[in-house]
Amino acid sequence: MKKRLVVTIVLIALVATLLAGCAKKEVTLESFVKDNPSEEAALEELTANDPNASIEFEGNIMRIIYKVEDSTITKDILDPALEMMAATFNGIAQDLVKSTGIEGIQIEIVYKDAEGKDITSRVFE
Repeated sequence: MKKRLVVTIVLIALVATLLAGCAKKEVTLESFVKDNPSEEAALEELTANDPNASIEFEGNIMRIIYKVEDSTITKDILDPALEMMAATFNGIAQDLVKSTGIEGIQIEIVYKDAEGKDITSRVFE
């Protein structure tokens, strides 16, 4: 009887260890691009020709930050431009979901002034 109890405890410990090892790590866009440098490079190509643009990844958000040097460009000018680009950025987000299999990816566009303060931003899905 004791032998059977010991075997049962050992088997339970083994199963628990196996289940813990099989637990899936949550994959986010951020972890995906860290694990796939070529994918990160391809996404960064979106801003490669613009020295005032950069890309950051946080969780499932790809944040594209534009630094606006011209102080005459205001929120009133940028918001309608973002609205016109909605289909494009929504399409990029949807393409990323399809190509990575990661649900809930968002594209956030952020415009900052020369001092680094936010002018406006918008999230696309």
